[in-house]
Amino acid sequence: MATALSAPTAVSGVDEHLVKNESESFLSELFRIHGERFAAYRRDWDRASRREFVPDFPLHLELDLANFCNLRCRMCHFARYDHKAEKKKFMPLEMLEKMLGESAGKLPAMLLGSGSECLVHPEIAAMISMIQQAGVMDLIVSTNGVLLKRSISELLVKLQVARLTISLDASTPETFKRIRGGDLLKIEANIREFLEIRKASGSQLPYLRLTFVMQHDNMDEVEPFKQKWLGAAERVDFQKLLEVKGEGLDMMPDSLPEGRTCAHPFQRLAVDYNGDVYPCCTYYRKFLKLGNLSQKSLGYLWSGDEMRKLRESLRNGEFPPPCRKCMSYE
Repeated sequence: MATALSAPTAVSGVDEHLVKNESESFLSELFRIHGERFAAYRRDWDRASRREFVPDFPLHLELDLANFCNLRCRMCHFARYDHKAEKKKFMPLEMLEKMLGESAGKLPAMLLGSGSECLVHPEIAAMISMIQQAGVMDLIVSTNGVLLKRSISELLVKLQVARLTISLDASTPETFKRIRGGDLLKIEANIREFLEIRKASGSQLPYLRLTFVMQHDNMDEVEPFKQKWLGAAERVDFQKLLEVKGEGLDMMPDSLPEGRTCAHPFQRLAVDYNGDVYPCCTYYRKFLKLGNLSQKSLGYLWSGDEMRKLRESLRNGEFPPPCRKCMSYE
């Protein structure tokens, strides 16, 4: 596997908060495995990102498999709005089966762990296996790494899951404890065990992406983080902190940064643990609920009047209040 890394690049448009360091071989194995179907998916993704194209079915589903997380990262809504905490709940296996049944042959990509920790789900291994068997090419497992046990790493490698994303935000245990409240050394050991398992198998998948959210307390650890992980992970991202400013739609900005827009409703749907469906994955999506899978299908919600109106407003620069609040993040 090639380990040379490209120069850091800023991503334009909706991802201007992101600087990525990427291996030259990133995604090439997925092209090799899936051929033209994967190439067509990436072409459609690029067109949808420019808001030029709306596919017949979402290109990507983002699933929250639970309503809680096992860490309390200080910048996350789980820590800030803990008074909203409910009894721990999980997405039923039957709900995932229903989604996969409807999307068979039509869904190229899926992410597990949009806004909560996916590995807390007691049936996570069965869920990953079901998704892989359903023909999803680009499955992304997003985790904080706490529960990345050996058995999970072995499963991800065996099933050739496309990507594993782990959020770290620190290079030292002390900084990690302040920001995320966990044990960095344990998580780093989990990551290295995953890399050993993958290497021993001769596999290039899953590709490993590590993320670092830059904030006041960790800026002096950016370079040490690069030195530690560049060459080990296929992709290392540095993100600006985008703060959630209040639970509601108050403090609305008078104007938005020039050129700010959103492509999410042209690309994806987000599904909560209870079947609620949204047009994006951000915190203020709660004001844009499209419906619930107990009453309506993914296809119906994707092509329905609410989504058509939202896309048209985004094309015209007439953003509804939840979008204005989201786009005003600093």
